[in-house]
Amino acid sequence: MPNVSVSLLKLVCATASKKGIEIQTLLDRIDLKEEILHNPENYIPCSLLGKAMHEATLLTNDPNFSLDNGQNFEPGDLSVVGYLIANAPTLRRAYEMKLRYKRLIGEGIFWTIEEDNQFLNIYLDTHPELEEYKRYSLDSCMATLVAFKRRLLGKQVNPIAVHFEHAKPGNTSGYDKFFNCRIFFNAERTKIIYPVSVLDEKILHSNPGLFEMFKNYADDFLDNISEEKSISRKVMRLLMDYVPQNRATLENVADNLAIGGRTLQRKLKDEGQTFNEILKDVRKELASRHLQNSQLSISEISYLLGFSEPSIFHRSFKKWTGVTPKDYRRGILAA
Repeated sequence: MPNVSVSLLKLVCATASKKGIEIQTLLDRIDLKEEILHNPENYIPCSLLGKAMHEATLLTNDPNFSLDNGQNFEPGDLSVVGYLIANAPTLRRAYEMKLRYKRLIGEGIFWTIEEDNQFLNIYLDTHPELEEYKRYSLDSCMATLVAFKRRLLGKQVNPIAVHFEHAKPGNTSGYDKFFNCRIFFNAERTKIIYPVSVLDEKILHSNPGLFEMFKNYADDFLDNISEEKSISRKVMRLLMDYVPQNRATLENVADNLAIGGRTLQRKLKDEGQTFNEILKDVRKELASRHLQNSQLSISEISYLLGFSEPSIFHRSFKKWTGVTPKDYRRGILAA
């Protein structure tokens, strides 16, 4: 069963408290004690977080509770990952950190980010365990994404449009006032659309020193949680070896783990990952390492990472990092 950080439950409790609901009253509705909130390293099933928002909506008699909950979000509500994101140099880098350390936050909602020359599309999908509380979970997450972006950039940045899978509520004033953009209900998928240029906006109060410090904390934390049980980490370790051997296929990895390809894909999905996402991360990591080695040409690196043409590697690396392999190497050598 996928879990989420108890920090997200603390946010729900804080929002409910502002609306006059005692924290333990809400926790009683989901059979938890307040002590669980005291350790930020605790995790709970994602379904309990969804149920907490559902119960809070009933207790407060506020149909917009989930939207308000997302708007109340602060960096500290994601613990070390929140502070890491808040100190990233740009929004693009912040999203990279969010995706890289998503297991520290939770596994109930999956992000997919797509960009082209004009638009940035952020898709949100829920784990089946959240189906009963899907609307509450997605409304809160959508509001969190927009509110956090405004805080990071220090200005009122509105989406171009937002899409919700659920039906249009009787009163949409809460949505209209907060998102301040075109809103679509009964959509095929839940998503937010921004101009792609927002990715290169600088984060207002970023601190390079704090960014590196929190990144180190997040790396240590990630290493310590369910390392042996995580299929994602096992796949990543295998791909580190398989990519240079030109053996980086789903079938080869599944064979090594003695499971079927579909089973592997399902297990990765349960952890909020896909094989292609992990392969991309591994290629990106290996590319960065090899580019720091001036003895290897960029063409050699591209073939070493399994790209059929250097031009494809060039485009992929620029999409990952925002700079070309050549410019990245120049920056390393000049440092």
